[in-house]
Amino acid sequence: MMATTTQGKGRAIALIFGAACFGVLAGSTASANPFSAIGENMHVYLVGGMSVRFDDNIFLSEVNKQSDIITTVNAGVELEYGGRDTPNSASVSFAQNWFFYHNRSENNAKHWSFIGNADFVGSRSSVSMSASMTPNSYNTRDELGLGRVVQSVSYHANVNGVYNITGKTRLSGGITYMSTEYATDGYSNQATVTVPVRVLYEVTAKTDVRAGYTYRATFITDFPDQNSQDHTLSVGTTREITSTLSGNIEIGLTHRQRLTGESGTIVPVDGTIRWVATPRMIYTAYARRDLGNSAIAGNTYLQTLAGLRMGYNIAERWNAGAGIEYEIAEYYDSERIDNYWTGNIDLSYVPSRFMSMSAGYVYRMNQSTVDQAEFVNNQLQFSVNARY
Repeated sequence: MMATTTQGKGRAIALIFGAACFGVLAGSTASANPFSAIGENMHVYLVGGMSVRFDDNIFLSEVNKQSDIITTVNAGVELEYGGRDTPNSASVSFAQNWFFYHNRSENNAKHWSFIGNADFVGSRSSVSMSASMTPNSYNTRDELGLGRVVQSVSYHANVNGVYNITGKTRLSGGITYMSTEYATDGYSNQATVTVPVRVLYEVTAKTDVRAGYTYRATFITDFPDQNSQDHTLSVGTTREITSTLSGNIEIGLTHRQRLTGESGTIVPVDGTIRWVATPRMIYTAYARRDLGNSAIAGNTYLQTLAGLRMGYNIAERWNAGAGIEYEIAEYYDSERIDNYWTGNIDLSYVPSRFMSMSAGYVYRMNQSTVDQAEFVNNQLQFSVNARY
């Protein structure tokens, strides 16, 4: 039943996205020469990849630590429309994904995935669309396996538009649908629908300000009492402080009304600062504060996180990076509070326009008021991807 539901929903999203792309592209014109006989500015690629990951704690458990080597293989096709000289572009890709566990083959899985994007630019307006279906076969801080690897499929669909009212004033709005369906028993399928509206004003060539309202509805399949509606009023600004330093921040008030249980109001934050220290070195700092819902029983929690990311361009084809992130998750219907640390280092190499390679290390540690939720995890991964 789960596989049938997943395939049905995936096909529906793919068909809807394909129809939307056709509507956007049908009215567009292209000035570049045709790439191939299948159509003007249309490209077809074969895509594939493989990753090998060593995980020293696949269940994220301190009492039942199990290590394994996980191999992921994917193969598919991508259709791309547009180029540098065309205002409209779109891409659609389908792939089959296989997950192989070396020691615990009962966790092996096979799923197909879909990713689509489209952009349309007019004289006074622009529209962007995206859709995806992504399989997951691993545990997270909120999805503790307790002796199992949690398997799920995530769905996403988004339409967003911007309209230029005047030379300095813009209106943006859209709708986003996100959901997660679990193949592992004990986890609650959930979905959210988000509708943001923003009015943006260009104060100077380097500073924008905005104000808006966001509606968000959350649906928990197995625990409808946890269903909620969020209403958010926010203000924000985007500013280029210097030629190498820029910032973006949005704050406001979010009121959550749950179907049963207490309602509450928080101050959400979403901010990013980017510093180009040298032509090769870029630092990015960010902070976020928002409400979420647990995969277990759909409980509301308050998530506050901050992180720092560094990227370094070693050479023309080589890039390195490192990052650290700290998160506090406070659960409303229990005394559980998580203090979650993540650190990573990575190295990537692009030998040609057809291939990319990367290697990395990830450290994760969760300290919690619930003993079963505490863990320490180390991962080493190597991956290679091709697009021809």
